[in-house]
Amino acid sequence: MFENGTLPAANGQLTSEEIWDCIVVGGGPAGLSAALILGRARRRVLVFDSGEKRNEASLVQHAILGADGFDRRHFLDRARKQVLAYPTVSLHSLAVCDIDVKAGEVEQVCDGAEPGCHAVLKTGERITETESFVVHTEDGREWRSKKVILATGVRDLIPDIEGFDTYWGRGIWVCLYCDAYEYTGQPMGAYGNGERGVHIAFEMLLWSQDVTLFTDGEALDATELERDLLQRHGIKVIETPIARAVGTSGGDLAGLVLADGCLVPLSCLFFNTGRVQSSLLPEKMGLPADVRGDIVCETKGNVQAIHGLYVAGNCAAAPLKLVMTAASQGSVTGAKVNSELLYEELGLDEDEGSRYICSLEGSRTSAAQCDKIYREQGRRNHTSTTHPKVGQAWEEARATQVDQPGVQ
Repeated sequence: MFENGTLPAANGQLTSEEIWDCIVVGGGPAGLSAALILGRARRRVLVFDSGEKRNEASLVQHAILGADGFDRRHFLDRARKQVLAYPTVSLHSLAVCDIDVKAGEVEQVCDGAEPGCHAVLKTGERITETESFVVHTEDGREWRSKKVILATGVRDLIPDIEGFDTYWGRGIWVCLYCDAYEYTGQPMGAYGNGERGVHIAFEMLLWSQDVTLFTDGEALDATELERDLLQRHGIKVIETPIARAVGTSGGDLAGLVLADGCLVPLSCLFFNTGRVQSSLLPEKMGLPADVRGDIVCETKGNVQAIHGLYVAGNCAAAPLKLVMTAASQGSVTGAKVNSELLYEELGLDEDEGSRYICSLEGSRTSAAQCDKIYREQGRRNHTSTTHPKVGQAWEEARATQVDQPGVQ
């Protein structure tokens, strides 16, 4: 990496014989953000994108700072162009079928764990040192890398009701922050029961007073407090099974037809019936998942079960799954991968690396040290108290001014 301070370009002719610094599986906001960070660090990165996206049905994206209301396809096209402007980053429109891990060291609760090529992580097994990864793509080729980031996303489980898939993205949604605002003051529906239905209905009151909760043939599952809140805020509860969703002449959701033939007019319907991993790779690799099915990882995306493997975006455990949070996770994970690569290139273990290479992931200087340094610098480089400052320094300077005669 350090020879002559230069790196060969990557986004020309791709060859499967090369060893990449990192392969990113998934070309959505998380994967592209990770590739962007790594590209700016001049790492050789190969992104594989199958083209499948969780919000594929959405024509317009919201809740994205600087891109609120943008066309989804144009947003991703622009993101790809920005990432591929870095010569060491390449993108291939291929699905990844399998990933093999060439393990250097393996820990196993039971006897029999040996280094070698692992396609599936067994129960109780942990790969503590990885020599390389072999990524298999749908065209039969193999690609090798030092690190791998899975940014494969999730797929929402759409209720199996006639018309729901038709109006998915045209009035039927899962994310209130992403899509509820456009229906302010209009009739809104919440699909589900128990916490997943009742709490969505409560949140909808932020946008409309005309809210209906559909339990689809089930008796309402709610506490006495929740029932009282539903009644107090005028949220209608319909337990009759849903026959189908119907739409307008323009192709948007118009309402739900119940099993008894009644039509309930709606402008939108939100549900939260769960999600699954979009890719089979986490399951094939035996990666641990939490109760919601998200891949278990550390804050910066590293999967403890396999050294050198990282996850980012909606496939990983996260409190909120939005485009912006996925992109943020991708950036954090990209920085972590770059730091790990640098530790290894300098011959440092992780503890030594985290002690000496701190600038890549932010300063680890304590707030007390920073404050001391700032005050010492202020005494050495004394400036007029009328000079504009920010934060605490500005407040202190203003307090000094106020104490001076004639200062307003």
